[in-house]
Formats: sequence, structure tokens, C-alpha cells
Amino acid sequence: MAHNQQIEEILKAWWDWDHCAPHQKAEARRKLYSLLEAAIGDRPVAPNQLLEYLSPRYREFRAERRKADRIRIAQSVLRR
Repeated sequence: MAHNQQIEEILKAWWDWDHCAPHQKAEARRKLYSLLEAAIGDRPVAPNQLLEYLSPRYREFRAERRKADRIRIAQSVLRR
């Protein structure tokens, strides 16, 4: 799958928002929505609509991140 840098940044910010500490949620949300608004520009799309359109890609992104995390953890255990 071809990767679009802007979409990758949005997915990373979405992940950060989903996984940050509660006291960091507001800042993480601001960052995500700032990226969404920059991507939208003057198009007639709301940020929440863009999130909805990107949700299948975000599910793939989450699965890839979780897999990478499991591999990283397993490798760190095996190095000991």
C-alpha cells in the first residue's frame, strides 16, 4: 500500500491520542484535529468525517503497531 505522509502523521497522532495518559488527552486531541484541519483545507469535510473515512486504515495501523510492539517485547526478553 502506498503511504501518504500526511495520512501517516494523522494515524500516528490518532494512536497517540488513543494511548496517551489522561492528563495528555487534551493536547493530543488538539494535535490530531490540527492535522485533520490542515489535511482538509477548504474542502467541505468535517474533521470527524475524515476520521470516519480513515478508520479502516487506522485499524490496520493499530494492528501493525501492536504486532511491532509484541515483536519488540519478545526480542527484548530473548536478549536477556
